[in-house]
Order: sequence, then C-alpha cells, then structure tokens
Amino acid sequence: MTLSSWYKDTLYLIVLFATLLVVVLSSGMIFPANEAINAFLHQSFRGVCHQQPWRSFSIEGLHMAVCSRCFGFYSGLFLTTTFIPVIKKSMSLTLRKSLFVLYFSILINFIDFSGNFAGIWTNTLTSRFIFGSFLSAGMILVIFSIYKPRNYARR
Repeated sequence: MTLSSWYKDTLYLIVLFATLLVVVLSSGMIFPANEAINAFLHQSFRGVCHQQPWRSFSIEGLHMAVCSRCFGFYSGLFLTTTFIPVIKKSMSLTLRKSLFVLYFSILINFIDFSGNFAGIWTNTLTSRFIFGSFLSAGMILVIFSIYKPRNYARR
C-alpha cells in the first residue's frame, strides 16, 4: 500500500465514520431513557432542522432529533459514502453524471415540497425520507467525482 492510497483510504474511513455518527446522533435515540441526552441531541440539531414532531419518525412516542427529510439526508450521506467504492468501480463516475443525479434530486424534492404546499398531494414521512436520501446521494456523488487526492508518494 502506497502512502497516497493510505491517505485516501484513511480519509474515506473518516468520512464514513463521520456520516455514520451523524445518522446515529440525528436519530436522537442513543439512550432513549435518558432525557438529558435526548434534549441535548434535539438542541444540537435545532439550527439545521425545523424538528416539527408531525414530520419526524418516532419510536414509542419519542421523536427523532431531526425531521424525516433530514434523517433521510443524513442516512443517504452514510449509505452513498458506504457504496462509493463499488459505484466508482462498476460505472464511470463523471462529474456530468453526478451533477445530473444532483439536479434531478433537487427537482424531485422541489416537486414534492411544492405539491404538498399547494395542496395537490400530501407527502409522507417515507417520501420525505427517500427524497432527502436522493439529495444527499447526489451531493456525495458530485464530491467524489471532483475529489482528486494529492499524490503523497515521493517522486
């Protein structure tokens, strides 16, 4: 293993662990019986999510620290990061393809939000979760298609 590949693999594992940590923390259910920890987790995500209870998944009456769309976003970050090595090897991951996925995911989120806002349909926790996951998948694909690690090997 070269030094360059070691840095690349280490960076990948750090990003993978960080996205998993965000998913676990955003669930707000690490220690469901500990109200202080749950309150801290909810407060931690207050700046990035509206946290409306009727738009959040819940288990036994305890709502997650983020809404279903945000939880889908964080879950999509983790899942896409997990499978990025397979994605990059099985298909040629170009910036153009990645941007298409990102723009398409932005469009379907906009349509989902607009249709619900206009009263044309009512989106669900599941649809918000899925569309949030698509959005973060598009973002991760763009990042990994742009990212070119520096060559740390000696010349």
